[in-house]
Amino acid sequence: MLKKAMDYNQYLVAHQMTATMLIYRYSEADIVVPESDVTLLSPERRRLTVNAGRYQLYNDAGVYANGVTLDELKTTLATLGASDHDQGLSANVQEPSIIISLIQDLAKMGLTVMGSRYVCDRVWDVDDDRRLVAALLHPQLRNDQPQNEAREASMLAYDWENTVRQDRQPRGVNKVDDLRFTIQDQAGKSLLRLVPRERLGTVLYALRCGASPQQIREWLLWPRLEQLSLDYAQLSLLTCWQSEARRIVTLKDLLTLKDLAVPDQGSGDSCWYQFTDQSEKRRFGGAIPFTEAGDALSKIFHGRQYTSDREFSDGLVRLAQHVNLQIQRRQRRLSNIADIDKFKEADGEIVDLSATGRDSKEGLPETVYEVVDLSSGRTLRYDLSFNDLVMTLLAATR
Repeated sequence: MLKKAMDYNQYLVAHQMTATMLIYRYSEADIVVPESDVTLLSPERRRLTVNAGRYQLYNDAGVYANGVTLDELKTTLATLGASDHDQGLSANVQEPSIIISLIQDLAKMGLTVMGSRYVCDRVWDVDDDRRLVAALLHPQLRNDQPQNEAREASMLAYDWENTVRQDRQPRGVNKVDDLRFTIQDQAGKSLLRLVPRERLGTVLYALRCGASPQQIREWLLWPRLEQLSLDYAQLSLLTCWQSEARRIVTLKDLLTLKDLAVPDQGSGDSCWYQFTDQSEKRRFGGAIPFTEAGDALSKIFHGRQYTSDREFSDGLVRLAQHVNLQIQRRQRRLSNIADIDKFKEADGEIVDLSATGRDSKEGLPETVYEVVDLSSGRTLRYDLSFNDLVMTLLAATR
């Protein structure tokens, strides 16, 4: 007896699943090779001429597909329909083990990784960029490491009321409850601070490759914002409560860091600057530690050149070539989001769909990476962030 073809629409209703289409405009792919004009981190300005959809599938129990092609969405639905229970996407279990391996390598170089949990207490919105940068570049702030950054930030010797608005409760992406990491030398001096979890692996790899802390700040941690991003950006100072700092040695240290208690006393003891959109629904770039903000903001606002990233990029490209992989990069921009109303099926296959677009604004340009197997020409991974690209290459070469 022939097995009845799966009814995808009925399956979604029965399991209370939502399918969403993200519509992007992409540039053509650029192949990254050593010693070329295009590096992995170079500022690219490309025409976006290729339209493509990416799909999400989720319900209250979990996410089952995220940012996949239509063919992969069909495969996911078919797999779910053939199984006895729904299985959401699992975390990348390989990345934490790679991070611990990198930490062990850095320990041989005399470096230690400390992790903390941060919870945002208050937000101060910056109104006067020029006055702020001038104050942050004052010699006293450049030469002295504050014992309590949050208190220091609120006591700067300049016209605070004309530079920032009154402090307020955090909201949106500024309502932080995050893990951040500090890399210390043998004397306990902080070399890199407030490294986000999503960049930790790449930062550790760059240190292992011999990059200086200043190079890593400029390559990987400080925001690189174009004028288009700044046009929509709000700059805010976040003051945060911080948990105890835990030294990361084992996988358990890393995986249980999120369970650290955060005291809720005083006015916070750490702070950083952050760019977001006006509605605080999206961050632009990473956190800027208070003690680095003068230099970082001056570079962002006044266009001073960053240290060349070519050597670091070429090293990663050669790492890929060693295992017969090719790296390509594209620029893309989200143009619309649509909720899928119904799949159109024929002979048990999805042949088309109908969807309703949301009243959403266009996103900002971003860089994504693809990894191609040179032997087969097959794309192994696509739409990778830079950190995910590095982790993919390190996993391929283990």
